[in-house]
Amino acid sequence: MRNVLLALAIWLVALTASQPTFAQTIYLKCSANNIPDDIYTIDLAKQTVNNLPASITATSIDWHNENQTGDNHIVIDRTTGNRIFDVLYHTRQGDKRFRDDAGICTSVSAPQTKF
Repeated sequence: MRNVLLALAIWLVALTASQPTFAQTIYLKCSANNIPDDIYTIDLAKQTVNNLPASITATSIDWHNENQTGDNHIVIDRTTGNRIFDVLYHTRQGDKRFRDDAGICTSVSAPQTKF
């Protein structure tokens, strides 16, 4: 019986040690023409980007950042790294749409904090 318990304990340790670990948070740095670099914090467990609700699948990360001046709809293709900005600005002359699909994203380490 003692040998069985010892074998079971060794097996459980080996099984736990061999399990892959997956990052719950990833960081993407995205660059595009005429748009400053952005660093996005993607929380896979909470399904958020920069604390905003997002649709995160194996092939894309998709979210909106809305405020009184407009709606930024951002999509990142996880297979190519391409970022698409589809922005709707609210102006006194009416809504204006802007689209930029020249963005490229790469994975980066967690940004440093000041404190």
